[in-house]
Amino acid sequence: MRLQLVDVKGYHIAPQYLSLYRILYCVCVVVFVGLPSYTWLSSDLNFLFNPPQYSLAGLFNGFPSALFFKILTLLNLIFFAMMFLGMYCRVTSIAFAVTAILGHNYCYSFGKIDHLLMWLIAPIFLSLAGWGDYLAINRVKNKNGLTDSDNSLYIIMLAAAIAFSMFTSGFQKFLGGWQNWEAEAVRFHLIKKYYSLGDLNVVADYLMTVKNHLVWKLFDYSALILEIGFLFSIMRRNWFQLFLAGGTVFHILVLLMFNIAFYSNIIVYLVFINWNAIFKLFNYDFVANSAKRIKFILCLTAASICVVLYWVYLFFTAGEIMKFPNAIDILTGQQALQAPSKTSMYLLFLSSLIVLVFCLFVTLINRLRARRVYNR
Repeated sequence: MRLQLVDVKGYHIAPQYLSLYRILYCVCVVVFVGLPSYTWLSSDLNFLFNPPQYSLAGLFNGFPSALFFKILTLLNLIFFAMMFLGMYCRVTSIAFAVTAILGHNYCYSFGKIDHLLMWLIAPIFLSLAGWGDYLAINRVKNKNGLTDSDNSLYIIMLAAAIAFSMFTSGFQKFLGGWQNWEAEAVRFHLIKKYYSLGDLNVVADYLMTVKNHLVWKLFDYSALILEIGFLFSIMRRNWFQLFLAGGTVFHILVLLMFNIAFYSNIIVYLVFINWNAIFKLFNYDFVANSAKRIKFILCLTAASICVVLYWVYLFFTAGEIMKFPNAIDILTGQQALQAPSKTSMYLLFLSSLIVLVFCLFVTLINRLRARRVYNR
């Protein structure tokens, strides 16, 4: 038996589950995040044009006209709605990702970049993997004979993108000396943000009182091992899932300590859960029970489309805005200018923690059942 270095086929996800994830992905965007708007950009800002060296925007001499960004925003909004409904899903998913990435390249052309692109890149890989094959308005039967390995290849490519992004972050920390025993890197950044921002929460207040060097080195080494180890974890899906669980806890701690809501990866992590094991636990065949499945999805979609229609209304009436508000911000009146409100982010991360605990529970129950069967 030949040992595979990377178990590509282990990443296979049934298209029915991917299609369910497509709906959940879009619902997460509608409820917790909101879509970006690029209508605030125009050639009037050319005096601030300073794109990174490796950027699509760097190929040009300045910002395009305001009309270009209005069209780009409207197209991005339309492609998102079509992707949500499953209309020409492969094409519209890629088009949504491309328009969003192009818009973000210009948003990051003021000398400072962010790291919230993973949720915008994911539709490219997942559309090729078949997330538009079901729960779609114009479902098109697969004419290319997509096999398990074909599907798995696109899934593992997404996993590799996540792993590489985490690895580069960890490698920069390594170059910065986080591994040195004398350094307390996490504590340094906490103190820096605590006194520069002044709006950190109770957890930060408590951690400011911690003086134990071992505790801070535990934070430093945990971050290094997690982020650098991500790149090697993709060799097996169960290893990668373990690192995703660690990554979820890591992002929650970053939110609690620094008020940095790294929601981009959190949304994408969901696709890698063991879908089959979850539905098997409840003796429910999600793949076969299409009628009940469609009723549930229709309710989610109908409510979410109302918010999307509100975004269309804002596009034509609100003028220059930096983002379309998510459903939680609309209901609570906390429509922030640049990013989702703290309320929506805390609810998103709380939801991710609940999903993590639930998945661990499912794994434990299934292993106990398997052990009982084996002992018999």
